[in-house]
Amino acid sequence: VTGVRVRRPNGTATLRCRRLVLAAGTLENVRHALLLREQGVPLYEDIGLGVNDHPRQLGTVTFPEGRRPFGHEGFAMHVEAGTTLQDRLEVASARSQAGEVSASFLLFPRPERPARGLRRERALRAVGEGIPKRAGHVAARLDNRAGDALDVVLRVTAPARARLIRLGLGVSWDNEWCAWSGDERFVASRSWLVRTFIEQPPDAANRVVLDGRRDADGLPLPRLVFGRPFDAIGSATVRACFDRGWAGPQGAEVRWEETAEGVTSCHLAGGLPMGEDPATSAADPHGRLHGTANLYAVGACLFPSSGHANPTFTGMALAERLGAHLVATR
Repeated sequence: VTGVRVRRPNGTATLRCRRLVLAAGTLENVRHALLLREQGVPLYEDIGLGVNDHPRQLGTVTFPEGRRPFGHEGFAMHVEAGTTLQDRLEVASARSQAGEVSASFLLFPRPERPARGLRRERALRAVGEGIPKRAGHVAARLDNRAGDALDVVLRVTAPARARLIRLGLGVSWDNEWCAWSGDERFVASRSWLVRTFIEQPPDAANRVVLDGRRDADGLPLPRLVFGRPFDAIGSATVRACFDRGWAGPQGAEVRWEETAEGVTSCHLAGGLPMGEDPATSAADPHGRLHGTANLYAVGACLFPSSGHANPTFTGMALAERLGAHLVATR
């Protein structure tokens, strides 16, 4: 890579560079790599394949009458290879590839309510969650300007939708899941929502491709394809671990929803997995793309497997490590 063409208010310019680091997130990093490969750069054959997220399974846990399950702090659990643990842990890529399932369980107070209240809950959740999801699908099919406008509407209305859920249901919302800790009616609740985030092994059916839509420079935009968004076997294993290893000894009853969600967050990872062998990885252990002398990538796009939870600190650590390497080899 000898230079980068950039857009400026008064036109375009080309910046010369000795080394270039792609640091624009998983989708954009993969997109740039795909564009370079289309121009003949000998990059990894399977760029964009194996992108993964955190499939999500919802359920309800009900404790026996008079039992006070938790204290006044936020609560999380973790399952690794069938063992239920407090807090969250990372699972190494080798263990993931061996078929062991990892998951996080977050619990939110969910006061019990009659059938009429449940119908109202479903309606309000459709406003809070269903509308933005459907709007997101619509935005992906619109031209750039209309899609951007719809995205702005969703962002502006997000606080109001969260407040509607909180006031209308009397239940904590995802991004406020610790706000209930000072509210006695929540802490003493017998019924809790359990939100399970499950590790998603890399799968070739889940990938990033170049779309027919174009950006302002006429270049193809990235499109996320999830052909196999959820692993039903992994879900059943995780639920059994939770039921047997934690809910059973607590004397709690668990009801799981039948359906699960595949793309659940902004924690997309993979697509440019790092490794030693150019035949099976897109980048070397420092993030340099195989087939190039001076093009690097950082972030979750380098993960061979993303685990079940937040990848940001690991991505930051990789960036810091790459920075030290670039300074040492300049």
